Amino acid sequence: MKSRGRRSAQFGNLVAAHLLPTFTLVVGVVAVGAGLLFYSAHQQNSVAQNAGRHLAQTAISVVTEEIEAFVRDYAYWDATAENLIVDYNPDWADENVGSWVIEGLEMSGALVFGAENRVINAADFHDADRFREAGQLRKSLVALITHARDASRSGDDMPPAVTGVFRDGYGTHLAAAAVIRWEDGTDGPLDGSEPGVLLFYRTIDETMLANLEARFLLNAPRLVLNDPGGGMVPLRSVDGRVLAGLAWQSETPGTDMLKNLAFPLLASVVVMSFLVGIIVVRAMHSARQVRIYQADLEAQTRKLRAAWSEAENANRSKSRFLAMMSHELRTPLNAVIGFSDFMRQAPQEVMTYDRVRGYAEDIHTSGTYLLALINDILDMSKIESNRYELYEEEIDLDPILDQSTALVRGMAKERGVRLTVPPTGKRLRVDARALKQILLNLLSNAVKFSDSGGIVRVDLTVQDGMVRIAVTDTGIGMAPAEIDKALTPFGQAKDAHIRNMDGTGLGLNIAKSLAILHGGDLELRSAPGKGTTVTILLPESRLIGTPADAVSAA
Repeated sequence: MKSRGRRSAQFGNLVAAHLLPTFTLVVGVVAVGAGLLFYSAHQQNSVAQNAGRHLAQTAISVVTEEIEAFVRDYAYWDATAENLIVDYNPDWADENVGSWVIEGLEMSGALVFGAENRVINAADFHDADRFREAGQLRKSLVALITHARDASRSGDDMPPAVTGVFRDGYGTHLAAAAVIRWEDGTDGPLDGSEPGVLLFYRTIDETMLANLEARFLLNAPRLVLNDPGGGMVPLRSVDGRVLAGLAWQSETPGTDMLKNLAFPLLASVVVMSFLVGIIVVRAMHSARQVRIYQADLEAQTRKLRAAWSEAENANRSKSRFLAMMSHELRTPLNAVIGFSDFMRQAPQEVMTYDRVRGYAEDIHTSGTYLLALINDILDMSKIESNRYELYEEEIDLDPILDQSTALVRGMAKERGVRLTVPPTGKRLRVDARALKQILLNLLSNAVKFSDSGGIVRVDLTVQDGMVRIAVTDTGIGMAPAEIDKALTPFGQAKDAHIRNMDGTGLGLNIAKSLAILHGGDLELRSAPGKGTTVTILLPESRLIGTPADAVSAA
């Protein structure tokens, strides 16, 4: 009996001596693993929350920039100054800064203020009459008007619009305001003793919140009016006061991961209590799963950030393109309408043949320019949708060069630019219309961006298995960042409004795309103040009757 008791005690001591350290080790490993897992979950939740905050800030910034771009485009328009300040035209105001702004630009309203914040014109999706009394304007709205006028005194030709938030009985609104000026950058007309101010705004309502959720993948955004503190993006008036906040439903990937792993971890703990080997396997498996989940989350976060950046760039490009096209189309249309209307209404005795012919030439020039704009856009659309077909034939290059040069010779003479196009004596198998369009685009760009006394030259060489047609100018040149922009659809290396240059910004893109369709490419070399060389590369196989060794045609 005693020996059996001693053996039992020895067995118990043996078990305790071997299992207790193992159990302690298992508990320690489990505790450390659990701690690391909870820490990882907390970090993932924190990353997701910060990503949501950045996304909300980006959404508000993009919408605000859209409003700012639209109000600048309308505020720096001669027609706005003439019809709202110089001689108020209610029909024009209702059509251009009323129904079109609300329906076409998807704004909630547009306001025009004169001296002492007098409301000259008001358009609102709900009720425009609430703005009629200047003394009834909210403090945040008056601050926007005041800051816009202060910004116009900075000395800039085109001062930026001011942005901010204002609230009234109809909700919280994102707004941008700018002083009305002439298109040439001079001060606009005064209403009494003060310049007029144009203000566009969008109401942060259910429709706008749903739009933010769809465009920016922001989870359940909502507007918070009371105590907009942490966990949301503050919406501030132009003078810095917090009027509201944009909140959202934060993602909790770490917590979701813990919920998904709760049962496997519990089962692992039970099994590891008896089998050390399984404990190790389960622990390593759990650690690998954590790393996989974290890597997946980080990859998704990078993709989201890339998507946000792409969305921001797309919105900026769209806004720039719309602003540019509004100016590009408006000018020739106004010329066509104005000259034709004068011809229609003027007395017969003042309409001499020379005057009629001059007006007809102006109308024809404006119409031709409009057609060129539309053709550029349609050609780019056909190229991008793979619907542009080449009709190849054997042609002499020199007549194509002569025809292309003839089309830009008038512009070159007007700008004082000398064209140098030596004969090449070469024949090519290409689409003649496409090659002519390439050369015309490159020559017109070279002339357009060259100053008086500049030289534009065309050279042909055969080198490294490629026919190289180079158009070189001595113009203003471009920096590396401007080269990238010039090769972007709708991009222009220099601001077309500042330099008074026309065009959609598609010329280089169309030329490059047509060269690629011929199996070639386009190269662009430039430096500020040193001119630009654009080279069209075509396979040497398209050269008719010339050996492959390099021969200069200049």
